[in-house]
Amino acid sequence: MPAFKQWMHSRPLGLNWRSGIPYVTLVVALGIAVDGLVYSLPVAVIPFQLGKLGYTELSSKTGWLLFAYAAGVVVCTAPIAYVSEKYDARRLPLVFALVALQGSLIMFMLAPNYALMLLARALQGAASSIVWTVGIALVCDVVPTHRLGQQLGLAVTGLSLGSVAGPPLGGVLYQRFGFYAPFILGIALAVIDLAARLVVIEPKVAKRWHELHAEDRESRQVVRDHVELSGGPSTCGETTTALAQQTPSSARSQPPVASFRPILCMLSSTLALTACFNTFIYGLIFGALDATLPLRLWDEFAFTSQMVGIIYIAAIVPTAFSGLITGWICDKKGSKWVTVFFELAAMPWFALLTLPRSLALFIACLALGCFFASGIVSPVMADFAAVARNMEGIGYAHVYGAFNIAFSIAVGIGPVIGSQMYDHLGNGWTAVCVFCLASIAAGVGPTFFFSGNASKKDHGTTNTLEDAARPPE
Repeated sequence: MPAFKQWMHSRPLGLNWRSGIPYVTLVVALGIAVDGLVYSLPVAVIPFQLGKLGYTELSSKTGWLLFAYAAGVVVCTAPIAYVSEKYDARRLPLVFALVALQGSLIMFMLAPNYALMLLARALQGAASSIVWTVGIALVCDVVPTHRLGQQLGLAVTGLSLGSVAGPPLGGVLYQRFGFYAPFILGIALAVIDLAARLVVIEPKVAKRWHELHAEDRESRQVVRDHVELSGGPSTCGETTTALAQQTPSSARSQPPVASFRPILCMLSSTLALTACFNTFIYGLIFGALDATLPLRLWDEFAFTSQMVGIIYIAAIVPTAFSGLITGWICDKKGSKWVTVFFELAAMPWFALLTLPRSLALFIACLALGCFFASGIVSPVMADFAAVARNMEGIGYAHVYGAFNIAFSIAVGIGPVIGSQMYDHLGNGWTAVCVFCLASIAAGVGPTFFFSGNASKKDHGTTNTLEDAARPPE
């Protein structure tokens, strides 16, 4: 029993790397990748499965399933941000999210009707809200400001990787092994993600251990100095008094924000509002494409679900690099001009997507449009982090909760708008492309006039954990 107590109070193994920037960023990127994968795994197969079940108006029903996911995110994001900031909790909510995610996958896989599918997607959205709110906040907790854009770019790369892998894997598994196979894969990957999250040590815990280590070294030095001055060993009481007088106090920390007032504070920030608007545009575009692209490929080129998945690879692989590029530029030059440039560069490719019957041109335009549209995410997330740093009473979970709500509302509305256009207008695909073009064009003006160079001007700031001395293992 004494040995067990000693083990419980001993320094955790691998404290430095388990709480360090590379591992925390990797875990969050993995979580976002798994979230993106389990979101997109069914996208390429849902219309085919609904058709097998005898449903009609497949695009509309697919759109409402995507809307249910977004509704789950919107409903749960604010409470999650509130709890995470009030209790300064990161790791436990992230672990809970994976349990909910696995439950939602099992429910959707076994759902006997469309109504239960909607409920399962809403639960999946609730789980997703945690990784996007708390996970990104965890990255901001450990990364110094001058590296934040790049690290956020690395973390968000997980979304592109998951979105790339999901549709082709879903299509292949669906054709070869049936409807259950994509969900079984998602559950297996969620188990791996859970193991990685359990290994993480939160910054506040790591900092406490570093300070205890420093205090222990100082305490031993105080005892040695006391012995030398007194000419012999001191009594227990004398040593305790000396330690109480000379040992510095434990970690200083600001009390966590514990109200919904930060949402109102962010409404007074043009930077926060512009970042929310650009986030909304990003979600709107990709939501509309998710609901209509598989059907466009089915109608125009007679592609199967497997071929639809392959086209998704060609379209989304480039987006894995756009976040890294814009994140690096944002750290060096600021967020404003890189966001404006990538928004302007995305516009012509959506116009060219309306040209008929040229598969090579279609894939190239889709890839370039998605590349430039995805490039705005890293600088926008850096803007959110700047809001949290520069506005009193606002934490990272609050700003990324706002990011999550804006994105999820857009992802909910986008599929509904896109699917309704595709199903009910004479040339539905052209209408969807024009809608995407107009949406991203709408972000250029607010970004130019109201966005700032937050990452650049805060260049010298670092996080408390980064400043703390880290003794070797």
